[in-house]
Amino acid sequence: MDRKLLSKNFLFLMLGQALSMFGTNMIRFVISLYVLDVTGSAAVFGAFTAINYLPAIFLSPFGGVIADRADKRKLMAMLDGCYCVIALLLGAAFQTQRSFVLAAGLRIVLAVVATFEAPVSSACIPLIVGKDNLARAHALSNQITSLAGLLTPLLSGLLYGIAGPERVHFIAYLCAGFFLLAAAVELLLKIAVQEQAHYDSIVETLKYDLGDILKLAFRDKTYIGETMLLNGLLTFFVSPYLSFGMTYLISGKLHLSAFWMGSAQAVAAAATILGSATAVFVAARFQTKHTYLFLVAMGSCFFILTLALREGISPGAAFAVIMLTNAAILFFANIAGIFIIPGMQKACPANMIGRLMALFNVCNNVALPIGIWLQGILYEKYDDKLPVVFGGIAALTVLMAVRGKNVYLRLQNDGKLR
Repeated sequence: MDRKLLSKNFLFLMLGQALSMFGTNMIRFVISLYVLDVTGSAAVFGAFTAINYLPAIFLSPFGGVIADRADKRKLMAMLDGCYCVIALLLGAAFQTQRSFVLAAGLRIVLAVVATFEAPVSSACIPLIVGKDNLARAHALSNQITSLAGLLTPLLSGLLYGIAGPERVHFIAYLCAGFFLLAAAVELLLKIAVQEQAHYDSIVETLKYDLGDILKLAFRDKTYIGETMLLNGLLTFFVSPYLSFGMTYLISGKLHLSAFWMGSAQAVAAAATILGSATAVFVAARFQTKHTYLFLVAMGSCFFILTLALREGISPGAAFAVIMLTNAAILFFANIAGIFIIPGMQKACPANMIGRLMALFNVCNNVALPIGIWLQGILYEKYDDKLPVVFGGIAALTVLMAVRGKNVYLRLQNDGKLR
């Protein structure tokens, strides 16, 4: 069924998503700054950050089941209502100076709520825009995510600098306002409730619902499962560099100031937005089977990155290479992701998309922290041989991308048949 992309329903979804994302990004950023300010310990901060990955790993499958069975309009509004309550409690904790333990606890609760929100938000898009407009819809959604990722740290840092730890509760209350508005907008959505099989108990429901998505991905349509695993492996190799590798090279190897680090991050954010915009324009003509080409280009950027680590290169030239290759990696990865997710959603029954996205998120959320841990060890142990490390990442990424050529072709052919 062909539906208009920029319908009132879709615009409500994007507005609700933007308000919710601004609130969650801001509150995460502020809590992180607060914990670092209060403890002054990088080890505590690192442990605090790592713990927040756990809900997404262990609770995502249950979030997918709920996303498929619940009224998505009410569920999204309820989850933003939960965010609002968390923000109000956090503001009260900051205001009464009983804040550190409670702030840490509420940040974990925030991560739990986000785990349930992620699959329902993704599952709403195909139900609202139809499968013909999926790629463009995801590209627009990704642009909102990118803009929020660019603007909220700037706004949060500015507000935190003005308010300071003593008046940080005002920022928490501002976030509560964002969440309340998001919930109000989401209640205006019109999303059909998908029919599901009924079972005698919650345990049976979880057993059969999770069993159904595993059978679909790894038995009936193995290319869906292969796409997930391939994406998880790419996350394992590439995302750790994006998470902390660039920072390590600029600050730890080149010894450049925070100004240069901020400049590189701004260029990276611009590349992500440009990637989403590019995907919007090419979506009508692009074929999923060609996605591997963007991944090959992404992997090839790591070969170029090794030039920045050659002996005799000036810090300025090395910085330019690092900044531009990082931007190119994000550009190609963003476009590829925008076409991979709609490809999977087109091949999946509408009443299983929430579970599909939850399973996809689990693969990525397991791969990322393990990749960060292992690459951290590699950076430290082979500090004088980093060109070899990045050359290896480049070769493995390109090989996996080429392996994905056939997978993405089968994914596309299934989507055409539905």
